[in-house]
Amino acid sequence: MNSTTRRMRSYLLPFCYLVAVLGFDTITPLGFADWLFNLMFFFVFFKRLDRTFLVVMGSVSSIFILIGLFWSPSGVPFLYVTINRFLGIMAVWVVGLWLLKYKHSQAAFTRTREAFVVSEQRLQTIFDTIAVGVLEFDSRDCLIAVNDYVCRILGYSRQELIGMPLDQLTAPEDRERTAAIRAELLEGRRYTAEYEKRYVRRDGSILWVHATVSPLHDARGAFTGVVGTIQDISIRKAAEERLAEATWLLGALSDATPEPLWVKDRESRLIFLNPATAKSIGKPVDELLGKNEFDWLADRQQAEIMIANDRRVMETGETMVVEEAMTGPQGVRQLLSTKSPLRTSTGKIIGIVGINRDITEKKRAEEELHRIKEELEVRVVERTQELEQTYEALHHEIEERLAALEELRTKERMLIQQSRLAAMGEMISNISHQWRQPLNILALIVQEMELTTMSGAATQGALSASVAKAMQIIAEMSRTIDDFRNFFSADKLLVSFTASEVIEKALSFMDSVFKQEQVRVEMSRDEDIPVKGLRNEYTQAILNILTNARDAFREREVVEPLILIRLFREEDRAVVTIRDNGGGIPEEIIDRIFEPYFTTKGPDRGTGIGLFMSKTIIEKNMGGRLTVRNSGAGAEFRVEIPFGIRNGNE
Repeated sequence: MNSTTRRMRSYLLPFCYLVAVLGFDTITPLGFADWLFNLMFFFVFFKRLDRTFLVVMGSVSSIFILIGLFWSPSGVPFLYVTINRFLGIMAVWVVGLWLLKYKHSQAAFTRTREAFVVSEQRLQTIFDTIAVGVLEFDSRDCLIAVNDYVCRILGYSRQELIGMPLDQLTAPEDRERTAAIRAELLEGRRYTAEYEKRYVRRDGSILWVHATVSPLHDARGAFTGVVGTIQDISIRKAAEERLAEATWLLGALSDATPEPLWVKDRESRLIFLNPATAKSIGKPVDELLGKNEFDWLADRQQAEIMIANDRRVMETGETMVVEEAMTGPQGVRQLLSTKSPLRTSTGKIIGIVGINRDITEKKRAEEELHRIKEELEVRVVERTQELEQTYEALHHEIEERLAALEELRTKERMLIQQSRLAAMGEMISNISHQWRQPLNILALIVQEMELTTMSGAATQGALSASVAKAMQIIAEMSRTIDDFRNFFSADKLLVSFTASEVIEKALSFMDSVFKQEQVRVEMSRDEDIPVKGLRNEYTQAILNILTNARDAFREREVVEPLILIRLFREEDRAVVTIRDNGGGIPEEIIDRIFEPYFTTKGPDRGTGIGLFMSKTIIEKNMGGRLTVRNSGAGAEFRVEIPFGIRNGNE
């Protein structure tokens, strides 16, 4: 039944009453007109239901009825007419007021119903959007209503959650406790319960929540289910776990810290201290909590200084590092105290936190160091005087050594010059050997030309051939002179050359001598090894070794003298070995042959500076190495030169 039908049924009773009452007056024309007017009035009033319209039309209708009181048909008793008119007026106003009241009640009902709908929509919106999970379980502990928050934190959809048992959502560890709380609610022992529990998300992970539950009852008081709220506290739980770990760690650190660590309130009373603090004071921790220095320190002056420092830190709000004295079980100790203000999260200073470091031994050490410093200053003065005297003596000694060094350098230059002169004499001897055969050939050519001319058999062709042959020999002799001249020119620049090139040049210088004395030379090489250095000095070193081998052959009259030369690469070095069969070097002098002026030859045959200069050239000037050893029937010299070497004097 809709609202319009209910309204029509409510209007029908007063309307019928009004028609019946006013119908008594239809026996006269005026009464009939009044009856029709009242019908029209109520039909219009039924549509408008307005208080002003009721007053106006009711007053008009009452006037018509009163006029009818004096205009009534004959034969009708006056009392009857009077009662009829009175009832008509009463009917108009009673029915009108009743309809007006009914209208107001209907308007109030409509407003209430609209407000209820709005309130229901608002509650549904709050239910769906509130940042707290709302759940309703029936008497079997199955979900019958949840909001979006519950779906979001548990990972289920609303359709999946509806009808799901509570045990399925509860972590196994909390099911027994949850069942006990539900039993208390069911039995009426508790009207509400707040507790923390674990829910199981859809992905199997655990969610900590704060739950608040209350029982539901119907109108007869029978238990119908449970309604509750849950709030995600997993972040808080994680923070609590971290806080518990941090608290445990702080306690462990403070207990393990060997230095006194403490916290005081604004009255300098201890509210925390580690065992090291209690040990330094000489009293148990329980006896020190809530007390300041005046309570446990015997020396009042020390206590006043400590508390004054505490107040200064709290007043300034800055960290302070001060030295304080404290009398404890071990006597008076010097402490280096670091004190910082203890603040709340809002920055308010509520105390101080500090750590004490025992620097008694350090202070004693500083005093001892100060005493030692004074002694050292005296010793330094004395030592300075001694050093000044020593400096003067050293200065004099250095001047003498520099003079000796300069003398040694002069002697070294003389040695080098002697070596060059000796080499020059050797080379002149070699030149004489080199030129002897060409000169003999030239002499024969000249004699041949003379005999041919005297016999008259000379021809232009024969003469030209003899001249060409003579010129060839002269050019060869000139080249020999150039080679010797270049050899004796001083090296100034580093040049690139191959080791085999230098060895062949040295052999060419000794060629005539070796041929005369029937010395056989065999050379083998793996490859042409390029080096960079002073070519002429390197050539001189090789010549000295070859000359030394020749002298050994002469001295010991070797029947078949042989020199084996091998050239090869070894890592980053070019290595040349020169081995002879001249009988070797006696072991007792092999370590001395590179010394200056050391020789086994007579004074007329050797100066003792050849091998010394060779070692100086190879090792000092070219950064290489020259060694010797006995091998087989003779001695073997080993010359090592690094690739790309530099002048050792640079």
